[in-house]
Amino acid sequence: MTKKLSHILLVFLSVFLYGQVQLTAYVDKKELHVNERLNLTIVFELNGNDLLQESRVKLPDFSKFELIGTGSNQNSFVETGTNTVVNQIVYLVALEPKEAGNIKIGSALVKVNGQFYKSEPFEIIVKEAIAKKENKKDDIRLVLEVQDKEIFENQPATAVVRAYSKDVGKLMNIGAVNFAHQKNVKIKPLRLEHQDIEQSARAKSSRVLVTLNIVPETSGFVELKPVSALYNNGGAPIKVWSNRVRLNIKKLPAEAPVNFKKLVGKYNINFSQADPDARVQIGKPVPVVLKVSGRGNLDERKMPHLKSSKNYSFYSPQIKTESTNSEKSVISAQYLVIPNIPGEVRIEAENFSYFDPAVKKYINLGVPKVALTVLTPEQVSEDKSTMERVNEYSNTVLETVSTPVVATHKLKIKPKTGLKWQTIITNYSLIGGFFVILLVGAWFVRRYLSTQQKSMQPSGTVRETENDIRLKMAPDVEAYISFLKKLVEEKNYYEFFKNYDALDADAERYVKNNGAASLNQWLEQRNGMKTAEEYRELKQKMEIERYAPLHSSEALMPLADEIQRVYSAII
Repeated sequence: MTKKLSHILLVFLSVFLYGQVQLTAYVDKKELHVNERLNLTIVFELNGNDLLQESRVKLPDFSKFELIGTGSNQNSFVETGTNTVVNQIVYLVALEPKEAGNIKIGSALVKVNGQFYKSEPFEIIVKEAIAKKENKKDDIRLVLEVQDKEIFENQPATAVVRAYSKDVGKLMNIGAVNFAHQKNVKIKPLRLEHQDIEQSARAKSSRVLVTLNIVPETSGFVELKPVSALYNNGGAPIKVWSNRVRLNIKKLPAEAPVNFKKLVGKYNINFSQADPDARVQIGKPVPVVLKVSGRGNLDERKMPHLKSSKNYSFYSPQIKTESTNSEKSVISAQYLVIPNIPGEVRIEAENFSYFDPAVKKYINLGVPKVALTVLTPEQVSEDKSTMERVNEYSNTVLETVSTPVVATHKLKIKPKTGLKWQTIITNYSLIGGFFVILLVGAWFVRRYLSTQQKSMQPSGTVRETENDIRLKMAPDVEAYISFLKKLVEEKNYYEFFKNYDALDADAERYVKNNGAASLNQWLEQRNGMKTAEEYRELKQKMEIERYAPLHSSEALMPLADEIQRVYSAII
């Protein structure tokens, strides 16, 4: 009786759970300190065959936390007995609270079959930060160093990310540096390549990983977020974090000049005609170049524009940015100006000024201007040299004057009277003999070709042959990797995963057409178990990143390098 009752309860329970949507969220701790890490887990489960997810899972607001990292995992299986498909995605989010107090973590949200589902919100208790003890077992340390910690707003500061370790070999295994987006602070890498290792006999050796250009946009105290880098110690990559750096940003003085565009640094400006020797004619476009060079926070948006005038009109400029070195920038704007009046026409740009932090005052360079001497068509014609006039006259003559046609006489040959029959008979005999030889030769050729066709078996069409060759060709891994890295740089993550799937399918097709049952078997036979295991781990990493709620180029670029290393072993 008890067994029957349990069976009935299980049946009712399975019916109740059929078609169920679950979205739950929980943390590994409800109480923590400011400098401690919090792991948030969000589980989204679809238990039903007819359930359709119509939106991505929207994560809660994390504005009161530092986002350390994210990841996800997807599982799908069929429940025995009910044949119900269960799809489950688990999101893992690592957070670090910014301030103490009771912090509420809101609901995650998702849309399924036209209905919204959300997780239950909850609160955590965050206490004041406590000093962390240095872990003596740490074999590598990341340090963010800023040369000048007291600067003006919009003044660039140079920062260096340096790795320290007692083992020189470990410094060779540091990957690319990842710096998170920060509000009101612009961070731009100046030099991305790793520099040489600085060895020390007594202290730890060090290596500069990247040099950064930091431009704070607001005054007050600004705390730079830690940067991170992946460290490969022979197993799974470990993420290493740097220290925080606090900057004192001073406000710019009041009474800035007119058209001041928050340029801070030291600059020069040059405004001139592109070709100083060219004649300028009314109604004809003439190129002029406005060039700004210097050190500071210069970009295209801060370039001065041309002033409008009834004496001339102009087109939108062509902007060109170049750098003479990692700190000095040169930006030029080339305008096409059309003068509307003859005589001297003065082209003017906006007033150009900047703040020089070295002398702590504004520098006004005034209004950049260039004077053009505009000529009428008659003046341009009179100003031409004798040789130019001769060339112009010659071209006009060749284009307008018709070339005379010279009359010719036809040469007439008088026909000869009388026929030579002997010559005619000889010619006809030769022609007849030629045709007989041609017919006999054609008969022999046709007989030979017929014999060859009977002995040869059909070998398939050209298309089938090309298809066989294509199936046995190895995929162009380098071309795939180059395109994948380009997609990561353009932040086109959807196409990145799509093209990776195409590469994997091509590789699977290649090994199967060369006698292997699968890629795993192919890699085990050719490269050993280690490479095959790396391939399986890579596939798992790709699936985790594919379903991550947030993607970043810093996380996907190392994966592209790993794809290149693993798939190159297939060839």
